[in-house]
Amino acid sequence: GVEPSISIAIRDSERYVEVGIEAANTPPIEHVERLFEPFWSSDPAGLGIGLYQAKQMLEICRGTISATQSETGQLRFQIRIEK
Repeated sequence: GVEPSISIAIRDSERYVEVGIEAANTPPIEHVERLFEPFWSSDPAGLGIGLYQAKQMLEICRGTISATQSETGQLRFQIRIEK
C-alpha cells in the first residue's frame, strides 16, 4: 500500500497560533466529525480517547482542533490557540 505522507505548517498571527497537519494517502474515514468523541475510533484497534483528550486539553488553553478529509483522501487537522 501507499504510505501516508505528513506535512506540518505553523502560522503565527497577532491573535492566535495555528498549526495545520495534513496527511495524504490516508484511508477514508466515514465520520470525520466523530473523531473527537470519547470512545469512538475509525481504527478497530483504537480506544477513541486520544483525540478526545487532545481536544479537552486544547479547550483548557483557549484552543480548538478540527479535522476534515478531502475526496482525494487528504486528512487535515487544524489546531488554533489564542494568545
